[in-house]
Amino acid sequence: MKRFLFIQVILICIAIPSFAQKKIEKYCVFATHPSNKARGKLEIIFARGDVDSLFSFKDSSVQANLINIATTLKTESDLLNYMASQGWSLVAYTSLTFQYQQRHLIFKKEFDLSELKSSQ
Repeated sequence: MKRFLFIQVILICIAIPSFAQKKIEKYCVFATHPSNKARGKLEIIFARGDVDSLFSFKDSSVQANLINIATTLKTESDLLNYMASQGWSLVAYTSLTFQYQQRHLIFKKEFDLSELKSSQ
């Protein structure tokens, strides 16, 4: 009986940590500025960064969807609603005013380490 309980305790101690997966936060930035083509609409640009390995996923649809957002959505509220529905949360919002008003919306989302191409 003691041996049986001992084996169960060992199995539980081994099984519980094996279910935990390491999470990594990834960030993305969308820059918006007034569109020259349509009054009242915004031009949205996805800025993924220069280093491919920092934002590379096994499932290429993640990045493809983010790039597609920039061409289909035309208002900041649409962008915020869509990103929230995809599990991204807004971390920061900046506004720059030079020749035209440009805003940066910074989002973050947690991904499993297994979803990324290279282990970090």
